[in-house]
Amino acid sequence: MLLEFSVSNFRSIKDEQTLSMLAESSQAKPDNMASFELSAGGCLSVLKSAVIYGANASGKTNIIKAFFACISFIQRSATNIVGDAITCYDPFLFEQTTASSPIGFKLQFIGTDKIKYSYQFSYNRYEIISEILDYYPKGQKANLFTRTNSEGETTHSHVISLTKNVTNQRIKKEVFKNQLYLSQFGSTIVHEQLTEIYLFFKNIDVWNSQNSVYTKNMQEKLSSDLLEPQNEALRKRLIKLIQISDTKIEDIRISREPSSDKTRPQKNEYALFGQHSLFDHDKKIGNKELPFREESAGSNVLFAIGGYILKKLETGGIMFIDELDNSLHPKLTKFLVKLFSNPISNPKNAQLVCATHEVTLLDKDMFRMDQVWFTEKNKFGASELYSIKDFDGVREGIPFDKWYYNGKFGGEPKIKEIEFIFGDE
Repeated sequence: MLLEFSVSNFRSIKDEQTLSMLAESSQAKPDNMASFELSAGGCLSVLKSAVIYGANASGKTNIIKAFFACISFIQRSATNIVGDAITCYDPFLFEQTTASSPIGFKLQFIGTDKIKYSYQFSYNRYEIISEILDYYPKGQKANLFTRTNSEGETTHSHVISLTKNVTNQRIKKEVFKNQLYLSQFGSTIVHEQLTEIYLFFKNIDVWNSQNSVYTKNMQEKLSSDLLEPQNEALRKRLIKLIQISDTKIEDIRISREPSSDKTRPQKNEYALFGQHSLFDHDKKIGNKELPFREESAGSNVLFAIGGYILKKLETGGIMFIDELDNSLHPKLTKFLVKLFSNPISNPKNAQLVCATHEVTLLDKDMFRMDQVWFTEKNKFGASELYSIKDFDGVREGIPFDKWYYNGKFGGEPKIKEIEFIFGDE
């Protein structure tokens, strides 16, 4: 599970901002957190979900984009070609000292081996500046590897040493300057412990529900998965979710068809249909199929995002979603978030972090204080991230939505009066 994510000098984020999934000592809403026993002893209470609010352009989407950049870099940097620029280099531009400075990411998480890990790296446009992987096998920090940029360095590569905590002797390895060392353990190097850490990041999903192309791609991938016999239970759950959402879709049908792209003849295409009741006046006489592309935008988003949420609940893992409420009714959005808190629907303790404007989610009966986060820009145009728990004198049980509406938490747009726009005419 994810414990903390920190980012600095990325897009509207200048100084380091940290999203924490560690639960505070409050025992409020115990179903909203999971208790993890570490292999070294001790226990951590971790939140199953968190929600981020903020005005337009306040930076909430950039928190999600930062996490996406971090995870994508880990997943894919091993394929970077020598000399190429790092595509996810997008620093804070409104300060001269940061416009060409490194971007930094830090992650703390619990691995599948029940050990706490800390992984951090920084980079500029063309090379990794630092990369450190630590862990706590016996409760105390120990290093697995540290990237060095000087000893044995060539024009195009960096030297990294695996410490004796990983092997019986130090092992040095060269990688290209624009590749993360950890990424190598998912592509070219096999190592029981470090490959498992890579797979931890490989299984994280980051979703922008406003991106119709991404939604379509995920819809096609999900269609492929649902045709597999082992996913029959997932298919039935998704149909039930669509049914209770009052879409009038009673069933779905997926067909696999040969690719129409002659350059990729081995690639299948998937046709998705929604099945509706067919009536003769007030009598049902059968079913009528409608291609899903002709269904509402909300139905298409629900199939894709609902399907992947159900899949994540089944397997466990982490999901970050930007604009979860896009094209979805507020009650349905709230229902999807509640799935992560219920031990029946979330037995593997999957985690959800979402950014939204939907204030009906801001429910004191749904979230703890440490689950609700806000973004706001300071006078220098830099985004700051903070939680309700950061306010003095605030207690569990206050009406979060009313306090937010009244501006007590910030994170709201400061809209000027009509006269400001039209007063000079």
